[in-house]
Amino acid sequence: MKLNIVFKINKNIKDNVVDVNIESAKKDSQIDELLNYINRYESTIVTKVDNKLVKIQYKDIRYFYCKNKEIYCKTKNKEYKVKSRLYELEKLDKDFIRVSKKYVVNFNHAECFDMGRIGKIVIELDNREFVTVSRRRIRDVIEYLDERSI
Repeated sequence: MKLNIVFKINKNIKDNVVDVNIESAKKDSQIDELLNYINRYESTIVTKVDNKLVKIQYKDIRYFYCKNKEIYCKTKNKEYKVKSRLYELEKLDKDFIRVSKKYVVNFNHAECFDMGRIGKIVIELDNREFVTVSRRRIRDVIEYLDERSI
């Protein structure tokens, strides 16, 4: 398969967004491999650990949080320091939701949303950790849940 790559700057496209158009006479296994590669690339974040670059898939991330003005990513087994800001991380994927000034939670790792107390939402994650939604973000979380409900 021969690739013709054309790169154009389009000022109408938002920052941190790349449009990829694939045109081919037919769809075959090589095209499928290319699409799978692009999808895998898109759903990872890269961080540095002990002078090594480590790729973390979005599905493995439980949440991002801020501690001592540093941003960390919590997975099942580890915590990683990341260089991005929380406002950038919440835009990475539709499954990430900003729940407070210090937390961005991956919806896929939320076991339940406890709305028992008036004016308070507590998210229980699949590792039995709890994250409290700030009062400012309650409306955003409720709207997010309404969009995702069936």
